[in-house]
Amino acid sequence: MRWADIKRQTYGSGKSSHHFVKVADMIRGVSQRLEAMKLDDTERLFSLRLDGKKRIYGIMQGNVLRVIWYDPTHRLYPTYAQ
Repeated sequence: MRWADIKRQTYGSGKSSHHFVKVADMIRGVSQRLEAMKLDDTERLFSLRLDGKKRIYGIMQGNVLRVIWYDPTHRLYPTYAQ
């Protein structure tokens, strides 16, 4: 799949399946972990929705997603619609 195709995927009532998430909006442990990894200048991560609550978060570097986390329970970026 091309990135343009991935970014257009939706679920439910048209919500975006994959999108950028601000680190500041994620749980506190995310910024602490990024700091430990010397990635504390990262302001946003790209979220790939695998299915249900399962997510992969990473840093976009050109057309490559550098995977940082696998979040099987959607706890790193909790939403009210879970």
